[in-house]
Amino acid sequence: MSHDDFIPGLTSGQAVLVYDVARYRTIKAGLLASLRGASPEAIEKASKRLKNRGWLYQLTLPNREPAYMLTRQAVLALGLSRKALKAMGRGAIVANIAMLAFCAAKKVARLTPDEVKAAYPELDHPGRQVGNYFSDQEANPPRLTWMLVDGGSAAAILVRKAGRLVTKAFRIPCLQQLMLAGQYGITIIVPNERKKWLVERVLSQRYFPNVTISVEVVPEIEPLLLS
Repeated sequence: MSHDDFIPGLTSGQAVLVYDVARYRTIKAGLLASLRGASPEAIEKASKRLKNRGWLYQLTLPNREPAYMLTRQAVLALGLSRKALKAMGRGAIVANIAMLAFCAAKKVARLTPDEVKAAYPELDHPGRQVGNYFSDQEANPPRLTWMLVDGGSAAAILVRKAGRLVTKAFRIPCLQQLMLAGQYGITIIVPNERKKWLVERVLSQRYFPNVTISVEVVPEIEPLLLS
């Protein structure tokens, strides 16, 4: 699935937007516009048109802003995993918005499950989660990095979650090789500088050999967590 694929009945611009929603799972027009370097108004208008045609579903975020995700019709038409048909809970919606905001700020792309599995066939296995990765191009060579979003947990719990991710990843040979080569990372996404300080303080007391763990502030998620 790529932007170059043709979707019958849609213009090329509409197809790109549908594929972007498939990649990020939940989008806000302003964030996607920032990532693309486009007009928020144009993306909002295009999203509403796709909603009217049955491709996108509009939801209202806790802070009353509109957001969009694929409809069941769109998931089936694109041949996506049946997991994409499951109803998305509040935590998943907040996490998806947080990852989109992070990608927009850093100008990176969230990798689709198909992209990850194509690069690392060992990950194409039932039960292995591959949906939160991006390729950190600031590292040389690029570092496969998992985005761990704060859903309101205490700093110590977030760091424990990171530790569990590292433990699970180390059991998979291809990810173990990336770790030993310094090419595996975790980015913890938090809502404000205070939370970043708290998480980094806990991280300073832990040792994660061969794994780069960073903490990034994404202010867009704070009102969603507080609502």
